[in-house]
Amino acid sequence: MKTHSVCETPASSCILAINGGSSSIKFSLFALDQPLLRILTGSITGVGLAHGSFDSKGAKLSVSLSRPVVLPGH
Repeated sequence: MKTHSVCETPASSCILAINGGSSSIKFSLFALDQPLLRILTGSITGVGLAHGSFDSKGAKLSVSLSRPVVLPGH
């Protein structure tokens, strides 16, 4: 069985939550533990603008990513 590299949770035991707004998308990945364990969270901001960003942070502080992105349209 494949496991997620961040927390050793099988991919089939995860929930991906996505919240889409007019100019941003936010997301979180949770492991199905009791209580739910957040593995990853992030956002894409500046949708529809010339300059935006993609940011994510893992439950382990060493796992993070921030990148500028071009998101000119919907």
